Amino acid sequence: MTNIRKISWTLILFAFLSPASVCADDPIIKLSRGLTNIVASPGEYLLQYKIMRGENNPLTALFATGVSGTLHMAGRVFAGAYDTVTFLVPLPPDYEPLYKPATFFEAFKEIEGNPYP
Repeated sequence: MTNIRKISWTLILFAFLSPASVCADDPIIKLSRGLTNIVASPGEYLLQYKIMRGENNPLTALFATGVSGTLHMAGRVFAGAYDTVTFLVPLPPDYEPLYKPATFFEAFKEIEGNPYP
């Protein structure tokens, strides 16, 4: 491959992967968020238990966590897979997350009363 071709492909790739200045997030954030959601999705059980425990007795919270945690974990895995596979496509607009809060860690901080800025 000639040097001109290499430079051209590098510039095209750079232009394609560079985030637009108007975007809230960018493709790399979307990819990272997707991988984080897949890896940390089992944390939904802990998060759902904390939510359920605040409103119910421990045994009821434990059973409710089994159902709620599984559903939320599946949602995080699906959203993470979508973000990972489509990280170069700005859908939803501006690379916004499908699932909110965007990651388990942000959701946990909100439950603890320390929302991310």
